[in-house]
Amino acid sequence: MRLFKILAPLVGALLLSVPASLEAQSRSALLQQATAALDDFDAPRAIRLARAALDPSLGPLDADWARGVHVLTQILIEEQQPELAQTWARWALRLEPEMPIDSVAFLTNVVTMLREARDAAPRSAADEATRARYEWPGVTSTATEARFRIASGGPAVTVLVRGVGLVGPQGLAVPPGSYELEVSATGFLPLRVTREALPGVAMEFSFTLTSAAAAAATLGAEVQSRLTRATVPLQVTRFGGQQACAAGLASGGERLVLTSYSAIRGADAVAANGEVRVAAWDVAANLAVLVLPANAPEQLPATSSVIDGQSLWGVTLAECRTVAPAERVLLSQWPERPLGPLELANAPAAAVGSPLVDYQGNIAGVWIGGGRAAPMGVVEPLIAKAKENIAGQRTLTPQQVATQENHRFGSVIIAVDVPNATLRVVPIEAWHWEELRAEGPAPLTFRGAAGRYRVEASAPGVTARTQEVTIRAGETLRSSISLRAVAQGGAPTQPAARKGLPKWVWAVAIGGAVGGALALGGGGGGGSSGGTIVIEVPNP
Repeated sequence: MRLFKILAPLVGALLLSVPASLEAQSRSALLQQATAALDDFDAPRAIRLARAALDPSLGPLDADWARGVHVLTQILIEEQQPELAQTWARWALRLEPEMPIDSVAFLTNVVTMLREARDAAPRSAADEATRARYEWPGVTSTATEARFRIASGGPAVTVLVRGVGLVGPQGLAVPPGSYELEVSATGFLPLRVTREALPGVAMEFSFTLTSAAAAAATLGAEVQSRLTRATVPLQVTRFGGQQACAAGLASGGERLVLTSYSAIRGADAVAANGEVRVAAWDVAANLAVLVLPANAPEQLPATSSVIDGQSLWGVTLAECRTVAPAERVLLSQWPERPLGPLELANAPAAAVGSPLVDYQGNIAGVWIGGGRAAPMGVVEPLIAKAKENIAGQRTLTPQQVATQENHRFGSVIIAVDVPNATLRVVPIEAWHWEELRAEGPAPLTFRGAAGRYRVEASAPGVTARTQEVTIRAGETLRSSISLRAVAQGGAPTQPAARKGLPKWVWAVAIGGAVGGALALGGGGGGGSSGGTIVIEVPNP
């Protein structure tokens, strides 16, 4: 299908009055003339006119520019030049990733090629660090060769075009296509970026390289000092457990602290030289912004300028008070920038919730567990929301947040009526998280978020049995599972009420709980080593 059938409404009497000088036309006029040339079966001239319309120096990359990309792509496809069409499409979608693709006015193969070009040209840190200045051919030029050049004035760089050679002082001529450029300079990290060579176009590149210090194995003393002043040790209290420790970094406002949501999940209270309140949180992103009772000594800025292979450092704490030397982790890759997670080569052993800083002391993200960190592009909108909530006096206590999310803790003591039984607890509510799974010998005290759990009981020589238990926030409940009836061939029964249980069952459960509390609570060194097994649920 020829383009005049598609773009007929755009072609009118104006096409008959083409100015004498084609070198100073508007983008819209060049596209009209390209359409007219195609209607006259002059494809080479139509291609040159459409190419001229894509010159970035003609103005913003607006709707006319996007239409020009579609027009040139379709002409090249119709003229059996799909490789060249693909090169132009990739260049355009790399230059303007948000360019709308018109699936109504253009043919399916055009739409497909443009979508594939967008998928093939994801943005990376190397793209952000690379800029190009273009020397565009005129509409009468028949040049087909492309040329790469290096801008002067910056650090002395070496640019290798893979498969072709080095870019010399006079540039490097290359056939049209996509090329990988390897950029290096003394004292800087190497950079690798993909760029398209366009027929007749000279591209002059300049690069913002990252200091080799970004990959250093140690953090400078001055940066470590700033990190120490900005670190906020958080004492987290949950029902039935010892006080836990988490880390936050002051950033985004005078009293704001960044940490993970899992650091405060289910908390009854959080303290840092006074009561800490929650200004904003995001369960799915595993992020929280807290409000301190007073300003932190230091505020750290944020950064999104991180690259693959860069060193980052997480906060470590000693006894929830002293900030130890920061722990180094490597940023393996950031494949879905700017909002996808930072993928770390090694999971930090830092304090729970620890933000990660770069070699300059800028916060690059917040560790959210395992080998992942949330980038600042995700954190910053939450900071903005926190400021709105503070201004509107809508901050909450940690317990109010835990109640709202069904994450307040409770506990259950589970007894079994046969010896040597093992219990396995599996969370089943939608608001539960995987780390709530637990396993241990009976009798067992389990702490976790409110809601239902599936308990699987087993013992040697006895058929296993499964039943549900329910935890209520702020309460310690008791439950029992009968395996004796199963062992004797009887039908499993519902859990008996406490009144009808043999006295020895509750003696073991309650006596064991007391013995366990004495052993764990610092009440003296003479407690029994037996009794209830207490499972502490981790909060990564």
